[in-house]
Amino acid sequence: MPDKTQPAADAGRAMQRVEGEQSEAFEGGAGKPPPGWIVPPIGEAFDNATHLFAGPEVLQLVARVLAFDEFRDLQAFPYEVVWRKKTKPLLGGVPVFATVTVFDPLVRYLTEGKLGYAINLHWAHFDELRNESSWVHPETLAQHVHHALMHLMVSEELNLGRQQPPVQLFPETVKRYGAFTPAILRLKEQLALWPDPV
Repeated sequence: MPDKTQPAADAGRAMQRVEGEQSEAFEGGAGKPPPGWIVPPIGEAFDNATHLFAGPEVLQLVARVLAFDEFRDLQAFPYEVVWRKKTKPLLGGVPVFATVTVFDPLVRYLTEGKLGYAINLHWAHFDELRNESSWVHPETLAQHVHHALMHLMVSEELNLGRQQPPVQLFPETVKRYGAFTPAILRLKEQLALWPDPV
């Protein structure tokens, strides 16, 4: 019986997980990421592919986010994390680095329950930053993964589905990572003008 708490193994072929490697302990100058920051795959890695499996650094980050209490119900569902090449979603004009795809019951049946959902990392956003010699901090990616996972819900019948956030963002994500979209930042500024209760 497969371990449902781990990303699902690809049954038919060996999986190649691709991210860049960082060989130096300190930042090496222009064009190199600071230690620990997210290094996306190079464009050539997508030859003949639109998705690539994420590597161990990203999988560890996702596992850390999934360990939060708010995702207790999701921990029974197998998942996969992939770099997705062609999409560039935005939320309030801000790049969205991670989204989720829930697989329908037929896919779950055909994979013998080995896949419940996928976390998509939108490679084009990461690559645009890299082209500017800029990188994504792991806590920023954790925040985006958290927001993406908050879209998932588990019904009383233990079916996996989607829910929409109240007012664009989930309060739990803002509580953990702060205000990060223009709309929420404006709201925060307005709330700061209100007098404290006496």
